[in-house]
Amino acid sequence: PGNLDFQAELLLAINDGIVQRGLTPEQGVLAWAEKLAGELLAATEAVGTHWVAEPAKGVPPSGIPWIAQTRSIPASTPKWKNHPHPDHPTASPWIPQVRASNDGVTGLHYITSLPPGGESLTGVLRSVPFAMPAELTFFINGHRGFPNDPAHEKNFVRLVDAKTGAELHRVYPPRNDTGVPVRWRLDRPREVFVEVVDGDTGAAFAWLGVARFSVSLEMFRHADFLSSAAPGGERLTGVLCSREFAVPSRLRFLLAGHGSHPGKPPNQKKYVQLVEAVTGRILQKTGCSSGETVQEIVWDLSAFTGRRARFEIVDRDTRGGFAWVAAGGFEPDIAPLPTMAPRYLAKRQLAAAQIARDLKLTTVLDAATGLATDPIAATAAREVAVSAILGNGNADQQARVASILEDGGQPRSLRLAVANGGAHLPVVRSRLAKAIGQAPADLQLQFALALVRNRLGAKALLGIVKSGQAPAGLLLDPQIKSSFPKAAAQRVAALTADLPKPTADRERLIAERVAAFRETGGDAASGRTTFATYCAACHQKGGEGGNIGPQLDGAGNRGVERLVEDILDPNRNVDVAFRYSIVKLKKGQTVLGLKRREVGESIVFADLAGAESSIAKADITSQEQTTRSLMPEAIGQAIPPADFSHLLEFLFAK
Repeated sequence: PGNLDFQAELLLAINDGIVQRGLTPEQGVLAWAEKLAGELLAATEAVGTHWVAEPAKGVPPSGIPWIAQTRSIPASTPKWKNHPHPDHPTASPWIPQVRASNDGVTGLHYITSLPPGGESLTGVLRSVPFAMPAELTFFINGHRGFPNDPAHEKNFVRLVDAKTGAELHRVYPPRNDTGVPVRWRLDRPREVFVEVVDGDTGAAFAWLGVARFSVSLEMFRHADFLSSAAPGGERLTGVLCSREFAVPSRLRFLLAGHGSHPGKPPNQKKYVQLVEAVTGRILQKTGCSSGETVQEIVWDLSAFTGRRARFEIVDRDTRGGFAWVAAGGFEPDIAPLPTMAPRYLAKRQLAAAQIARDLKLTTVLDAATGLATDPIAATAAREVAVSAILGNGNADQQARVASILEDGGQPRSLRLAVANGGAHLPVVRSRLAKAIGQAPADLQLQFALALVRNRLGAKALLGIVKSGQAPAGLLLDPQIKSSFPKAAAQRVAALTADLPKPTADRERLIAERVAAFRETGGDAASGRTTFATYCAACHQKGGEGGNIGPQLDGAGNRGVERLVEDILDPNRNVDVAFRYSIVKLKKGQTVLGLKRREVGESIVFADLAGAESSIAKADITSQEQTTRSLMPEAIGQAIPPADFSHLLEFLFAK
């Protein structure tokens, strides 16, 4: 009865059978479902997680690999140091491993020369000098060659006089994985040190280990990590994202994991990175290369202090071995590590949402709404919770879910789940119409396709296109175009007349500028100069610049994709207030300008350079407002790539 996960699997299987038979769940099943869904949601809320698992880009979707684990790391004041073996120098072989001892003690860490795939490595692990006690005890395990071969003397532990270098004691490993005790005494006190020697280059039965010294020779301390080394799941991939936090001036953390198979160069598929929340810009990035050995990483973040960012642990490696990454020990504590493994937490969240949706439970939908709107909950579970609420929730619950549409920081798949699942609802439809105006081009199309699935939505789309809140190019999509009644054909034709089609070169340029900024960022001070050169004649930011085009103080709220689109393709999304007019005068002249205001018997227009001029109404024979922007198309493309990134940095700066 107490096993929530087993109960959830059983209940969902029973309900599948009920549905397949065309039956209705009995009251007892519904009561069980309500109780179980509530317990699952309460259990996940109690964890207080600050990390969320997302799919990794560029690899097939997989299960969630992330677990919480404790790893042994070098002591804060190291008392051991590896030295190359004089006869066979290699990289250091020493790692901590949990091994049993023959006195029944289990779960303790030995320091061994048995790294994954590296048993042929050698080394001499030497302790700091210490005063020899009356008796020195420790445990030793390991091997001296293949079991059926004569024992060699390449692996051993010895006690050395720190002053003279004389060997005082030596012991060989027991040819067993289980540790056995060693006791050493001396005839008089003296300063000594211990050496653990692995000189065996063999591929198997070539290691030794030590642990449980009776003197203070601390080898390890323990730290909590988030790792993609789930049991049997190294082929799994994903990204583990922290909550947003204010960037500190310096971040120290611990990192472990394999860059690739031993002996091969790193494959760049496992790394950690600091990502700016609003722009998606990568502020810092470090790849894995140390394998089982834990590295201490220190990032100088003084250039980004105070910005909002998230820490991401990325595993895009689908191989079955040497394919994990782990990070932890954050100083400062940017996001507390969960007490439950993220993969199990996500499983419970998904089960609760499925139960609420599949059994049409309304009593748990308040809690399910909390799950759906929680930015740190598993996205797959949030999508199922959204489906449950849009199908059976009340007006308040549906309104809370609909707000996800206008939040550019929410996962794309979640926003689409709201759009596709709720466009028939007025509260979702109204939010969807607003969201289209702020979304990047690819998402605009998906939102519009959802909106036109019903007559009222199609009518709403025509309205927002006419007002300039959505690009008229959406109406050219075959699916969208076919959704309008014949009576609307003339309106569609008028709105799309002479509409330039996006070119592949321009789309490629937009993608390149977005990628370049996210990879390297820019310099806000240099961006101010770029702004003054290319933009300030018409646009204003922070009180600087002209007042012809839209103010840019909040431009960063659009997100980097949409902002780059607006600069490089200014005619794609043009608000009706900023569409220029074609003015024909009695003397035969034609003037292009943005209508600013009327003053008595004159109209003030702004020209392409941002300068204003007044034209008497009596001199005008006609004026027609176009669907195009006063901003020249070539101006954004004329900005050099580096200066373009600087400009974006300036526009995103507070």
